Amino acid sequence: MRCATRSFGLGFAMLALVRPGLCGFGACSASAQVAEPATPVTQDAEGVSHLEIATSPLLSLHMLCRAGAAGAEVPECVRPAVEAIRAVGDEMQWGVTDGLFATAERLDAAREVLAAMSTRFPAGVGERVVAYVDALAAAEPAFRESIWPKHERQIEAARVGLEDALDAHGSSVIARACELLGMADPCKAIPVYLVVTAPSPGGFTALSRRSGAVCVVSVDAHEGSTLVEATLHEAIHALDTHTRQQQPPTVLQVLRKALADAGVSATDARMRDVVHTVIFAAAADVTREVVDPKHVAYGEAGGYYAKVPEAKAAVLPAWERYAAARIDRDEFVKEIVAGVTTAR
Repeated sequence: MRCATRSFGLGFAMLALVRPGLCGFGACSASAQVAEPATPVTQDAEGVSHLEIATSPLLSLHMLCRAGAAGAEVPECVRPAVEAIRAVGDEMQWGVTDGLFATAERLDAAREVLAAMSTRFPAGVGERVVAYVDALAAAEPAFRESIWPKHERQIEAARVGLEDALDAHGSSVIARACELLGMADPCKAIPVYLVVTAPSPGGFTALSRRSGAVCVVSVDAHEGSTLVEATLHEAIHALDTHTRQQQPPTVLQVLRKALADAGVSATDARMRDVVHTVIFAAAADVTREVVDPKHVAYGEAGGYYAKVPEAKAAVLPAWERYAAARIDRDEFVKEIVAGVTTAR
């Protein structure tokens, strides 16, 4: 059974507002839409987008196994499932299934969907994915009895602090992020599932037929204001997906087009890193501005910026001036593109 969700209305006070694959703090997948039956994306009845903070034991079990496959210590009862996920290999993009495990009520329902999908995966991968689900089913009783109660308490404790921040600042946080990124309210419900353990970097956004985008955030990896930033970061990814066809285009879409026009291909790391760095900067800046003035950007504290020095050097100085309204969107985009293409 899934814990009850908590919704936070996010009315967007927009001011003349004027990504290949979905990415979280690290993971990407554009093919996850095939993982669920075609059902309408949830529209918000009140006409504004909102976050739905939720938990799911099945998703928590799946993410624990993903973390184990990446090298984390895991309880004995889930080790066979960890070995099963390792047997799947690197050919599987787990964003294809993260959204399914988040929204499935039972593992047998997830197994049925994945079995139907198995022919779409590379040779042999589909069968190994189904075998992984069978290993999850074998581990589920022990997980629910001995691990989930502790995880549920830990998630609930983290949820309290997150809800306090969102109750106090939710509308301002999202409104400011959307103002900066030129996003009109798509009027969608955005599920954010909290889990205890997840593979690095601890935040993901996957596509889902049911919700359009499903966000996953680890409370072990993110605490305090960093949990707020991580949640906002993933929400921006979801909003980015929902506003891809927006006119006038969002800042992220204008940036992608400008990079492409400058010769940066969709598969070039600069396309991913530059756009992702803007999302990092936006989520951190809004968290600091609205929630906690002493907040340390996760891009710095978590080491992301150190991994993308070229994108950092091009984005952050321009972002500082853009967020302070000292340059406009076009100048912001032009400066970034010049910063990552001029020397090449």
